[in-house]
This record gives sequence, C-alpha cells and structure tokens, in this order.
Amino acid sequence: MPANGLSTGIDHKLVFVDINGVEQFVIIENFTAKEDAVVGKEIAIDGTVRHPKFHEGWSGSFTLQRSSNFQDNYFALQEASYYQGVDQLPIVINETITETSGILSQYQYTNVVLTFESAGNWSGTEIVKQNITFMASRRLELV
Repeated sequence: MPANGLSTGIDHKLVFVDINGVEQFVIIENFTAKEDAVVGKEIAIDGTVRHPKFHEGWSGSFTLQRSSNFQDNYFALQEASYYQGVDQLPIVINETITETSGILSQYQYTNVVLTFESAGNWSGTEIVKQNITFMASRRLELV
C-alpha cells in the first residue's frame, strides 16, 4: 500500500520457485537487489572517452524472521544433495511490486543461487533473523 505516493515494503511480494515448485520463505523482513555491472573506460584515438557497460547479473539479499525450521532444512537438503553428487539446479525469484497507481510491475530473477549467510543469532528474547544472499544471471521484466 503506497504512502503519500511512495512505495513501501508491503507493496513488494517475492515467490521462490525451484525444481520442486514454490518454496515458502515465510516472514521476509527486507529484500535488496542490485545490478552487477562493470563500466569500462575507453579512450579512442579521437580523444573521446566512452564508458561501455558490461552486464554481469544481479545480486542481493533478504532477511527472514525465523518462524520454523523451513530455511534450515532447505539449506541442509541443498548441502546433503551436493555431497551426494546431485546437480545443484538454480531457482527463479519472481518479484511483484504494486505501484502507487495500482498497476503491478513484475520481474523475474533467473539462474538464481542462494547462500545461507546467517542461520541466526540466538539471544534472549530477540527475534531470530536469518540472512540469505543470492546471485542471479538476469532480471527480466514479465509482461
């Protein structure tokens, strides 16, 4: 729901899809994504400086509030599969944003790999938060 014409976190939804179907990372607290690109600097013989941009995928992270053992089990299964010689297939992340006008913008991150950066900090009455990072080949607009 927009606030004063600006996007807020509740305007954003994520769906994770792997070979087994939709995976539910339940309580997502925040999500970040960035384009990974390298911008070169080339100077031609005519003295013109040009900056070619080389697209190298996308990366980002999200923080979860731990509400079950789902994430722990998901990554334990990934690790066990790796050591059993099972191919580690990438996933996709589908992102839906409700724009301030009410229109939906949809994007898909392809060839995504996830890394369990932090399984959580267990401390007294603090909510356990888990951090997952991702790397993706592309971010495509879905029409």
